[in-house]
Amino acid sequence: MSSVNVIGQQPQSTYQVKPGDTMARIALDHGIAPRDLVAWNAVDPNQLVVGQILSLTPPSGFVAQNSTANPSTSAPISLPPSFIWPINGRVLTGYTEASRGIDIEGGRDEPVQASANGVVVYSGNSLKGYGNLIIIKHDNTYLTAYANNSKLLVKEGDKVSKGQKISEIGSGEPNTQNLHFEIRVNGKPVDPLPYLNGTVTAIKASTAPKVATSMEDYKNKCKELGFKSGTEDFGKCVLQLSK
Repeated sequence: MSSVNVIGQQPQSTYQVKPGDTMARIALDHGIAPRDLVAWNAVDPNQLVVGQILSLTPPSGFVAQNSTANPSTSAPISLPPSFIWPINGRVLTGYTEASRGIDIEGGRDEPVQASANGVVVYSGNSLKGYGNLIIIKHDNTYLTAYANNSKLLVKEGDKVSKGQKISEIGSGEPNTQNLHFEIRVNGKPVDPLPYLNGTVTAIKASTAPKVATSMEDYKNKCKELGFKSGTEDFGKCVLQLSK
């Protein structure tokens, strides 16, 4: 019997509050819904103290509000979609923790295709540093992001098929036409190359309960959390809740 190659890093379990931190920013930076982080730590999000230690995982026995999911002792295995390259071109910039993805060289207005079947959960330009951006949700584990576009051809809520034209390439940095491409697994950026090359066979799937069922629900939740519509943090909140 052949073995299954399961990859993935252990998530960070605690975080020490630094000057300038907010509860929302900490949550979003660690792939957690802000409301969950508040609930797990039973703290006032407006009264954080520098040096304070926050738990990034739910306490023992914690059950999310409105969740009917049964607790599991181990995360299930998730088979990744069969990702294809969004454009044909050489990789200009490889994956790092800072870049969160790869930059693929292309021509101005060259078509960009969906890397796998999915639903568009974001189409816009409110996230600083990404330009015109499309995010596609493939299942509860996998997201892909396509940035530096000159034109967006799909909108939020659209179902897309692998290979479907979703955008056209714009200008990247430095002074090149390129696509910035990311794959996120359980909300965390990963190196897209092993997935594009088909060398990842499986990863541990997320067991986090869903807290909303539509894009409008996600937007309303973010408004309730105090994010202003149209801002960078509002866009990040919506993307995080949709994962």
